[in-house]
Amino acid sequence: MKNKKLVLLLVMCFIQLISHAQNRDSYTKVQKKYQNKIVFSNSKIVKNEENPQEFVTTWNMGDVLYERIYMEKTPMEYLEDFRKETKLENQILKMREVLVVKINGKEVTTFDVNVEGKFIDFMVSRSGLVFKPELNNANNPGLAIEKAFRELGDELKPGNFKVELQAYVMNATSNEKLESSRVVPTYSGTLNVNVTEEGLEKYKILLCVGKKEGTTDVELESQIMSSFDNFKVKAGKSTKCHVYNSEWKIKKHEKTGRILYRYKSCRVWYIDNEGKGKRRRFNAKQDYDGANYSKTVILIDGKAEEPASIHCLYD
Repeated sequence: MKNKKLVLLLVMCFIQLISHAQNRDSYTKVQKKYQNKIVFSNSKIVKNEENPQEFVTTWNMGDVLYERIYMEKTPMEYLEDFRKETKLENQILKMREVLVVKINGKEVTTFDVNVEGKFIDFMVSRSGLVFKPELNNANNPGLAIEKAFRELGDELKPGNFKVELQAYVMNATSNEKLESSRVVPTYSGTLNVNVTEEGLEKYKILLCVGKKEGTTDVELESQIMSSFDNFKVKAGKSTKCHVYNSEWKIKKHEKTGRILYRYKSCRVWYIDNEGKGKRRRFNAKQDYDGANYSKTVILIDGKAEEPASIHCLYD
């Protein structure tokens, strides 16, 4: 029985190696030229159908933009390197990818992605969406770029911006510090961004995440803002609020099943005590006394505050 399992394991490894080799062969021509790079295009960069003549280095904010990443090693190979480093051969490890974003030469933000080891395939390249008008979502590194522009605050205005991306892959299960891990980027890329008033207005759907989500409840939103403004430790002055749930969610006692309160998820935008734009997620709850729900709204489960672009504070 042990011999059969061993043979089966060897066969599976052989099949994986063949699949891996086939994948690398399919990228040979483009991969060599753009190894360890992020490339951009105004149209989808389809696997095995890449046309380098369509790659762009300049983007007019507000236009459609896609990206493709070419890596020297597959995620599985990085995972195997991690196994050797940690000597945890029988455990499922995580690959941590840290994307550092610089704008005009200054580091603005970092963006972390964790990948479960057992779900990693043999791809040496992957692609995604950076921005598409009327769509309030993107893939990484599009989300990292959005985060960087959001953290610019009122410095984001019409003009030209040089965006530099540098990715570092490491073992997410180790306690290795980020700074000591920045030796050689796993992949990198540069994008020159032209920002106009019209383009910025289009980009706000991604920059101001939550703007067109959920439902509108003017009365509840007003109560939430009032509750936020009257915190014992004031974080700042609210400028707007958005409620995400159309229906209330009910919280019950774990053992008795008694209703404790109802709540809705929300996000509050505000100007902090230093005059900077911020946003924060909460659950807005109303306690239940056994017969009725309180009219008082209490904010609970507050998430970490995030920078908010000055362009997103009021509309």
